[in-house]
Amino acid sequence: MKRETQAYVAYCAEQLAADGTASSLRDKDRQEAIQARAGDSGLVLKNYPARKECPTARSHDGNNHCIVDNAKDHHVCLSVYGRLFDGYDHGSSSHFSGMVNDDAVELYDFSKSDFFRFEKD
Repeated sequence: MKRETQAYVAYCAEQLAADGTASSLRDKDRQEAIQARAGDSGLVLKNYPARKECPTARSHDGNNHCIVDNAKDHHVCLSVYGRLFDGYDHGSSSHFSGMVNDDAVELYDFSKSDFFRFEKD
């Protein structure tokens, strides 16, 4: 999963979680100035179902959404369960999961086998 996609997924999960108060997120663990704001990466959050042809099984327990970039035909499935989230990035064929904390959003990218932390600004 691309870093910009990770950042935007973390931003969307934070906005959809219990209080969604961050105006942006910063990737400080990697000392990179990646900021996630709506539309920065071309990705836009849509209400589910944005793609009827999506083969991803969606949870009935979660708040299901799609993140899409129609210009690049990029599609990310995102399910939010309170402060927990998971999903699938069709662009990189990667599953992810994570948690929204009071000060940060933590995302685990299964294709990279690594955690990524995005701190709230």
